[in-house]
Amino acid sequence: MKTKATFLRLLTVVLLVSRCSGKDTITGPQATPTPSAAPTPTPVGAPLQLAGAWSGTLTVHAQKYSGQSPCTGSVSGTLSQSGANVSATLTSECSRSVRFDGVMTGATIAGTFATDTQSRVRFSGQVSQTRIAIQTVPDDDVRAFVSIALSR
Repeated sequence: MKTKATFLRLLTVVLLVSRCSGKDTITGPQATPTPSAAPTPTPVGAPLQLAGAWSGTLTVHAQKYSGQSPCTGSVSGTLSQSGANVSATLTSECSRSVRFDGVMTGATIAGTFATDTQSRVRFSGQVSQTRIAIQTVPDDDVRAFVSIALSR
């Protein structure tokens, strides 16, 4: 009796193994994949397109004894672009004119800007299709820390 039970177990194992027909796994019915929206491809190496109208806030954080007055006010203007090079002349409640010229590298920008009271001030910041945030780079010659936040 024991031999018959052992034989039946062995036969069951052989039959199960032979049903796998050389596959490593046993699978059930295949699920039907659901279609998904394909992401919009972004050209590799292409600079962001920033040309156009922008507006936002300019903040001047004056250094003590600098002769500068702290100020936060609206700023607006038009940016022009040639490849990775960006330039703009903005008007602000804090400064009649703010001119900046920068070069984008990916999502960063660096360059110089000038206001009514400062010139050739270095800045750095972050850019996206809808936002630009730049600030002065700390320097002994800079009389005030300036930050500009723009959106469109």
